[in-house]
Amino acid sequence: MKQNNSTPTLGTDIGGVAERGSMITLEALNILKEKGYHVNWECIGHSDESHQKRLFEIIDGYELKGVQLRGYLLPAEGWRIIARCHIGLALLKPIPNYYESYPTKLFEYMALGLPVIISDFPLYRRIVEKEQCGLCVNPESTEEIAQAVQWLLDNPGEAEAMGKRGQDATLEKYNWEQEQSKLLDFYRSLLEK
Repeated sequence: MKQNNSTPTLGTDIGGVAERGSMITLEALNILKEKGYHVNWECIGHSDESHQKRLFEIIDGYELKGVQLRGYLLPAEGWRIIARCHIGLALLKPIPNYYESYPTKLFEYMALGLPVIISDFPLYRRIVEKEQCGLCVNPESTEEIAQAVQWLLDNPGEAEAMGKRGQDATLEKYNWEQEQSKLLDFYRSLLEK
């Protein structure tokens, strides 16, 4: 259930990788603040002490309000928090491991009915454009990230529709029940050779 307050909230589950867009998200939040937008951010996931210290320095320096660095949480607890957010962020850097594999976070945010803002990699773009469930951005551009958040805030009806389309797509296509038969067929074809 989305938060019923008037303050939009971004959600990010960075898992155990601190550099999954945490610093650049803070910079984008500052751009939005300077434009008059107040946006909260729920950041879930482990980060080492030095990285967390740097994040708090940025938060204090920009005088950002509404930023929650929650650290590691059990998955069920983390997803309860993310489910109350308005937008799901998955800002992965352009490195081969991310660039060439599907991001689990994309499908998790879609399943929660959140419009997504995700790194603009060809693999990700194909899904986001096909399902019309969010926006793709250069994950290293604070301005593009801020513009994407601003667009979703300025177009709440379309943001909600994106979230709904993403959720519908996970129910119809991007789930284990749908993929299971493909995997089993693949294994059968290998055994027949």
